[in-house]
Amino acid sequence: ADCEMEEELGRKSIPLPPFMKDVEVALSGGIRLGYLMVWAAQTGGGKSTIINEMIYYWLFNSPYKIGILSLELNAGQYQSTMLSRHIGVNINKIPDPEERVNFVKQDWVVEKRKELRESEYGEPRFSLLDERDGSLDKVKIQIEKMIKRDNCKVVVIDPIQDLFESVPLEDPTSFIKWLKNLVKDGITVIAIAHITKGRTEIDRQTGKRMMRVLTEDDLAGVSN
Repeated sequence: ADCEMEEELGRKSIPLPPFMKDVEVALSGGIRLGYLMVWAAQTGGGKSTIINEMIYYWLFNSPYKIGILSLELNAGQYQSTMLSRHIGVNINKIPDPEERVNFVKQDWVVEKRKELRESEYGEPRFSLLDERDGSLDKVKIQIEKMIKRDNCKVVVIDPIQDLFESVPLEDPTSFIKWLKNLVKDGITVIAIAHITKGRTEIDRQTGKRMMRVLTEDDLAGVSN
């Protein structure tokens, strides 16, 4: 129907950080709702740093709430990482555990913690899940809570391969199909993916590692 077309075209896009201006232009103004996106890079390519910077930017600039499945960092580690970015101090580099705890208990840091966690209206800026155990069905339930209870329109899974460890081979395919149904309902899913280890090629003239051109076949452990 025409009204559905107009609703789709009228949705706001999710902006990208300034350092990704060229990507934002290529995406015609940012990321729109209703897409399944896969962001992949080889180990050591700065993938985690870039994704964390994107999420941090979205907490303050996205028109939609972000749901995060952090599968490499637990909730405490993830929040420490985000707080470090917010205050410009790498908290984890403070050597003494007691000193680290006392640091984040300072009044000004507590205020920054609240600023990171809540909007000026007292609403949570994001929903965080660090689910690692259990079946994919349990993960689906948690994602549905993010969407229905917490009103998240964007779900980031980092990295998606961690969900597929020690599960039957057919389960990942079924899970991807389920994610595609979420997309049809106007949810954007951003899956962070590892790539398979390939042969490293060295430029004979410079002696540096050559940029590897990636395809879908390079994604590790994710079936189409």
